[in-house]
Amino acid sequence: MDERVRKVIQRFDFERAPVGVKFVNAKPEGLARPEKAMDFCEMLKAAQEGLSFYVTREDFTCIGPLILGMVESEPIFEQGRVGPRLGVFKDERANRRIYQYLPRLPRNSIRYVAFSPLEKLSFDPDLLILLARVDQAEILIRAKAYTTGEMWVARGTPVAGCAWVYIYPYLTGEINFTVTGFGFGMK
Repeated sequence: MDERVRKVIQRFDFERAPVGVKFVNAKPEGLARPEKAMDFCEMLKAAQEGLSFYVTREDFTCIGPLILGMVESEPIFEQGRVGPRLGVFKDERANRRIYQYLPRLPRNSIRYVAFSPLEKLSFDPDLLILLARVDQAEILIRAKAYTTGEMWVARGTPVAGCAWVYIYPYLTGEINFTVTGFGFGMK
Protein backbone atom coordinates (compact mmCIF):
# COMPACT_ATOMS: atom_id res chain seq x y z
CA MET A 1 0.00 0.00 0.00
CA ASP A 2 1.21 3.49 -0.83
CA GLU A 3 2.82 5.00 2.28
CA ARG A 4 1.03 8.35 1.76
CA VAL A 5 -2.35 6.61 1.77
CA ARG A 6 -1.39 4.64 4.86
CA LYS A 7 -0.44 7.85 6.72
CA VAL A 8 -3.71 9.59 5.80
CA ILE A 9 -5.73 6.61 7.02
CA GLN A 10 -3.75 6.45 10.27
CA ARG A 11 -4.59 10.12 10.94
CA PHE A 12 -8.26 9.15 11.29
CA ASP A 13 -7.38 7.17 14.42
CA PHE A 14 -10.21 4.69 13.79
CA GLU A 15 -11.53 2.89 16.86
CA ARG A 16 -11.05 -0.48 15.11
CA ALA A 17 -8.08 -1.21 12.88
CA PRO A 18 -8.63 -0.76 9.13
CA VAL A 19 -8.33 -4.13 7.38
CA GLY A 20 -6.79 -4.91 4.01
CA VAL A 21 -8.32 -7.78 2.03
CA LYS A 22 -6.92 -9.46 -1.07
CA PHE A 23 -8.53 -12.07 -3.34
CA VAL A 24 -5.88 -14.35 -4.87
CA ASN A 25 -5.22 -17.68 -6.57
CA ALA A 26 -1.66 -18.23 -5.32
CA LYS A 27 -1.21 -19.18 -1.68
CA PRO A 28 -0.31 -15.95 0.19
CA GLU A 29 3.26 -15.92 1.45
CA GLY A 30 4.06 -14.99 5.02
CA LEU A 31 0.51 -15.60 6.25
CA ALA A 32 -0.94 -18.63 8.04
CA ARG A 33 -4.42 -20.13 8.00
CA PRO A 34 -6.60 -19.47 11.06
CA GLU A 35 -6.71 -22.08 13.82
CA LYS A 36 -10.46 -22.54 13.45
CA ALA A 37 -13.14 -22.10 10.81
CA MET A 38 -15.37 -19.03 11.16
CA ASP A 39 -17.96 -16.91 9.39
CA PHE A 40 -16.81 -14.38 6.76
CA CYS A 41 -17.88 -11.50 9.02
CA GLU A 42 -15.88 -12.95 11.92
CA MET A 43 -12.76 -12.91 9.74
CA LEU A 44 -12.98 -9.12 9.53
CA LYS A 45 -13.20 -8.91 13.32
CA ALA A 46 -10.20 -11.25 13.74
CA ALA A 47 -8.12 -8.99 11.47
CA GLN A 48 -9.32 -5.87 13.30
CA GLU A 49 -8.04 -7.49 16.48
CA GLY A 50 -4.55 -7.81 14.98
CA LEU A 51 -4.41 -11.15 13.15
CA SER A 52 -2.95 -11.43 9.65
CA PHE A 53 -4.03 -14.64 7.89
CA TYR A 54 -5.43 -16.22 4.75
CA VAL A 55 -8.39 -18.54 4.26
CA THR A 56 -9.51 -21.23 1.83
CA ARG A 57 -13.05 -22.48 1.29
CA GLU A 58 -12.57 -24.98 4.13
CA ASP A 59 -12.11 -22.17 6.66
CA PHE A 60 -15.70 -20.85 6.39
CA THR A 61 -18.75 -21.76 8.49
CA CYS A 62 -21.17 -19.73 6.35
CA ILE A 63 -22.07 -18.99 2.71
CA GLY A 64 -18.82 -17.07 2.18
CA PRO A 65 -17.43 -19.64 -0.29
CA LEU A 66 -20.62 -19.33 -2.34
CA ILE A 67 -20.37 -15.56 -2.82
CA LEU A 68 -16.62 -15.89 -3.40
CA GLY A 69 -17.26 -18.34 -6.26
CA MET A 70 -15.33 -21.08 -4.45
CA VAL A 71 -18.25 -23.56 -4.48
CA GLU A 72 -21.40 -24.29 -6.45
CA SER A 73 -24.64 -23.07 -4.95
CA GLU A 74 -26.73 -25.66 -3.16
CA PRO A 75 -30.38 -25.64 -4.32
CA ILE A 76 -31.63 -25.14 -0.75
CA PHE A 77 -30.22 -21.59 -0.80
CA GLU A 78 -31.43 -20.47 -4.25
CA GLN A 79 -34.84 -22.05 -3.58
CA GLY A 80 -35.16 -19.72 -0.60
CA ARG A 81 -35.67 -22.49 1.92
CA VAL A 82 -33.10 -21.42 4.53
CA GLY A 83 -34.31 -17.91 5.43
CA PRO A 84 -37.83 -18.90 6.56
CA ARG A 85 -36.38 -21.66 8.77
CA LEU A 86 -34.13 -19.12 10.47
CA GLY A 87 -36.95 -16.59 10.81
CA VAL A 88 -35.17 -14.09 8.56
CA PHE A 89 -37.81 -14.13 5.79
CA LYS A 90 -41.57 -14.68 5.88
CA ASP A 91 -41.51 -17.22 3.08
CA GLU A 92 -39.39 -18.79 0.34
CA ARG A 93 -40.50 -16.18 -2.21
CA ALA A 94 -39.01 -13.34 -0.17
CA ASN A 95 -35.82 -15.29 0.48
CA ARG A 96 -35.39 -16.22 -3.21
CA ARG A 97 -35.52 -12.57 -4.23
CA ILE A 98 -32.22 -11.68 -2.60
CA TYR A 99 -30.33 -13.85 -5.08
CA GLN A 100 -31.12 -11.44 -7.90
CA TYR A 101 -29.29 -8.74 -5.95
CA LEU A 102 -26.40 -10.52 -4.22
CA PRO A 103 -23.05 -9.76 -5.84
CA ARG A 104 -20.87 -12.85 -6.28
CA LEU A 105 -17.47 -13.56 -7.76
CA PRO A 106 -17.43 -15.83 -10.83
CA ARG A 107 -17.07 -19.54 -10.08
CA ASN A 108 -13.44 -20.63 -9.55
CA SER A 109 -12.06 -17.11 -9.97
CA ILE A 110 -10.16 -17.15 -6.63
CA ARG A 111 -8.78 -19.75 -4.22
CA TYR A 112 -7.65 -17.69 -1.22
CA VAL A 113 -8.61 -14.55 0.69
CA ALA A 114 -5.92 -12.71 2.67
CA PHE A 115 -6.69 -10.44 5.64
CA SER A 116 -4.45 -8.08 7.56
CA PRO A 117 -4.82 -5.06 9.82
CA LEU A 118 -3.35 -1.91 8.28
CA GLU A 119 -0.33 -1.82 10.62
CA LYS A 120 0.74 -5.34 9.57
CA LEU A 121 -0.23 -5.10 5.90
CA SER A 122 2.38 -6.88 3.75
CA PHE A 123 0.38 -6.99 0.50
CA ASP A 124 -1.35 -4.51 -1.79
CA PRO A 125 -5.01 -4.92 -0.80
CA ASP A 126 -7.94 -5.19 -3.18
CA LEU A 127 -10.12 -3.67 -0.46
CA LEU A 128 -9.54 -1.56 2.61
CA ILE A 129 -12.39 -1.96 5.08
CA LEU A 130 -12.92 0.86 7.56
CA LEU A 131 -15.23 0.95 10.57
CA ALA A 132 -15.85 4.65 11.07
CA ARG A 133 -17.85 6.93 13.33
CA VAL A 134 -20.34 9.24 11.63
CA ASP A 135 -17.96 12.23 11.70
CA GLN A 136 -15.20 10.11 10.09
CA ALA A 137 -17.57 8.66 7.48
CA GLU A 138 -18.64 12.20 6.55
CA ILE A 139 -15.03 13.06 5.66
CA LEU A 140 -14.78 9.93 3.49
CA ILE A 141 -18.05 10.75 1.71
CA ARG A 142 -16.98 14.32 1.06
CA ALA A 143 -13.55 13.21 -0.18
CA LYS A 144 -15.16 10.81 -2.65
CA ALA A 145 -17.35 13.57 -4.09
CA TYR A 146 -14.90 16.48 -3.80
CA THR A 147 -13.64 16.45 -7.38
CA THR A 148 -16.37 14.41 -9.05
CA GLY A 149 -19.63 15.43 -7.43
CA GLU A 150 -20.61 11.77 -7.44
CA MET A 151 -23.28 10.56 -5.07
CA TRP A 152 -22.52 7.96 -2.44
CA VAL A 153 -24.40 4.70 -2.10
CA ALA A 154 -25.27 2.29 0.64
CA ARG A 155 -26.26 -1.18 -0.57
CA GLY A 156 -27.10 -4.25 1.42
CA THR A 157 -29.52 -7.03 2.20
CA PRO A 158 -30.73 -8.33 5.58
CA VAL A 159 -28.63 -11.48 5.09
CA ALA A 160 -25.25 -12.13 3.47
CA GLY A 161 -23.97 -8.70 4.49
CA CYS A 162 -20.51 -9.96 3.57
CA ALA A 163 -21.50 -9.75 -0.11
CA TRP A 164 -21.91 -6.00 0.30
CA VAL A 165 -18.83 -5.46 2.49
CA TYR A 166 -16.43 -7.49 0.34
CA ILE A 167 -17.82 -8.41 -3.09
CA TYR A 168 -19.80 -5.34 -4.19
CA PRO A 169 -16.93 -2.85 -3.75
CA TYR A 170 -14.46 -5.29 -5.31
CA LEU A 171 -16.58 -5.88 -8.42
CA THR A 172 -17.73 -2.28 -8.92
CA GLY A 173 -14.80 -0.25 -7.62
CA GLU A 174 -17.34 1.75 -5.61
CA ILE A 175 -17.20 2.63 -1.95
CA ASN A 176 -20.10 1.04 -0.09
CA PHE A 177 -21.37 2.36 3.21
CA THR A 178 -23.29 0.14 5.59
CA VAL A 179 -24.47 0.30 9.17
CA THR A 180 -23.18 -2.44 11.44
CA GLY A 181 -25.69 -4.70 13.15
CA PHE A 182 -28.33 -4.57 10.37
CA GLY A 183 -27.47 -7.97 8.91
CA PHE A 184 -28.30 -11.44 10.14
CA GLY A 185 -24.63 -12.38 10.58
CA MET A 186 -22.29 -11.44 13.40
CA LYS A 187 -23.63 -8.73 15.71
